[in-house]
Amino acid sequence: GLQCYEQDGNYAQCRVSCLAGVPDPQHWDSKPWSCRELGGRTAGEPACGKPGKNCSESQCCADPGLQCFAKHAFWATCKADCVAGGPDITDIDSTPWSCQKLGVRTPGAADWVQDECSSGWQNCIETKCCKLPGEQCHKQNDFFGECKPVDSLNLNSCNNTPGWSCEKLGLQTPALPVKGGTISPWAAQTCGRIDEECTESKCCLGMDVQCYEKAPGWALCMQSCVSGPHADDGNDTWSCTPLGPRS
Repeated sequence: GLQCYEQDGNYAQCRVSCLAGVPDPQHWDSKPWSCRELGGRTAGEPACGKPGKNCSESQCCADPGLQCFAKHAFWATCKADCVAGGPDITDIDSTPWSCQKLGVRTPGAADWVQDECSSGWQNCIETKCCKLPGEQCHKQNDFFGECKPVDSLNLNSCNNTPGWSCEKLGLQTPALPVKGGTISPWAAQTCGRIDEECTESKCCLGMDVQCYEKAPGWALCMQSCVSGPHADDGNDTWSCTPLGPRS
């Protein structure tokens, strides 16, 4: 499913698609791409995985900022982050993850974007790129354009703005990877609430709550924990080792 596209006379890369005449915010330099096709497109679908799909074989992710993490020998998927030894409360079951990294993390915006692209009310007609994650250059006319956010449904804040053509210029700067998701039914039944025991489950429910270990065999769901004596626990010493993911 990939095609070899030329950037210039010295470099080409296999990609799913290419937009001619503009830089790619994910690429390591700001040179525009000619997008001249070299050879034919490989048959089939692109191999890199999406969240919720198994990336054990491809060991790569289609979406910017994601890493292929292994759960066990037979399943891995693309996620923003992963906490080894604990479950994922959005996963189908409570089996802990090894979090072995397979392949490399798909790059987000390259370093040059912050120095060379536009933001706010700056005119992006010339740069054809935007500094802020999730934004894309939109034309008002042939002489002026602004960077505006585009969401996952390809809707944008330029629509229905009087006097704007809203034609998109260049590529969207990759949005920050989405973390979390819908809590699975098993997690609602198994994971602890704040101040509840979580040694076995290694997971907590609530906003910004983490399972912290006092000592082997005892842990509680808390928003924060400082290692050492705890006055609210008879001055017993807590290790405050985090177990599993933070909610």
